[in-house]
Amino acid sequence: MGEQSIVGLAVLGTSWTCSVRGDNEITAAGMANHLKFIARTVMVPSGNVDMAYKMLNRILTVDGIVDEARRRRYYEKPCNKRRRENYENCRRIYNSEMAGKVSFLMRKNRQDPWPGC
Repeated sequence: MGEQSIVGLAVLGTSWTCSVRGDNEITAAGMANHLKFIARTVMVPSGNVDMAYKMLNRILTVDGIVDEARRRRYYEKPCNKRRRENYENCRRIYNSEMAGKVSFLMRKNRQDPWPGC
């Protein structure tokens, strides 16, 4: 088996730390300290750090951590926060209704799955 490392990102308040560890450096005590943070960890197979970094960025983006960090960089006025949250709710409702309409049309306009039956 090839070497494996861990790329992790720990978020505590607004400080971000990224760590790359070697093969046998992970201990139970180290992981216990690591789990005190809100953490995302990605395995790095055979030293391919670029792929692990892309996976980590994708996980952070999907979880919304990147957007939250950008928003917390500066103070957001309460009126702007309400406006943003209302817009996000409306967009979420619109997207779910549009997905329902598209799935209905896909069911309605599909070809006959069993021709001749």
